[in-house]
Amino acid sequence: MLNSLSRDDDVSSLHALKPCLDAPWTHQRSISARTGIPLARSGAPLTFRLRQGCVALFRELSDNRRQILDVFGPGWVVSGECVDLGECRAIAVCPVRIEFIDPFQNRKAITDATRRMLIRAQAHSLLLGRKTATERVASALLDLADQFSRQGHGGRGSFLLYLSRSELADWLGLTHETISRCLSRFKRDRLIAFTQPELITIRDRQALQALATGAMRAA
Repeated sequence: MLNSLSRDDDVSSLHALKPCLDAPWTHQRSISARTGIPLARSGAPLTFRLRQGCVALFRELSDNRRQILDVFGPGWVVSGECVDLGECRAIAVCPVRIEFIDPFQNRKAITDATRRMLIRAQAHSLLLGRKTATERVASALLDLADQFSRQGHGGRGSFLLYLSRSELADWLGLTHETISRCLSRFKRDRLIAFTQPELITIRDRQALQALATGAMRAA
């Protein structure tokens, strides 16, 4: 069954998180969808490696607006040392499996993760500040395909879109309607295919890449 969290009739709320710290503390654990993942414990930053699933980092404003800061797939190391622990939160977008890492024994993993997260943050700043809506959505699809197509959903170039349209909008600084229009246009132009909203196939990666970089304009 495809992940119901990606349905557009879902409220896509990240507000009512269930803390997973209530459960006994273990080195590895499975976490259910819409559950908060701790980035610190007793004031000390935590670091985990994502083994399976999708995790999002986000911040909220006092009026319930939110900005999804980044989206991570399997293999990523996410460290509380790289974020503002007072403001940033992590959530399992779907059921995930994570492995907590000892920071004293894995400094290189944390250093590498910090560098990768910084590079992605800089790229996302450029995306939000300078890219058009079409370029943003094309960039996001390519990024998600790179992160999730290896999981074997529908073959090469296909991936599960764990984020709902509203969550994509909160990640890309757009509206739900703009996201839907861009995806429909890409499908019409045969750049992507989807018979279900959650399963995306990249049909023309070169053209999508050209759109993402601004080398080609949408019709």
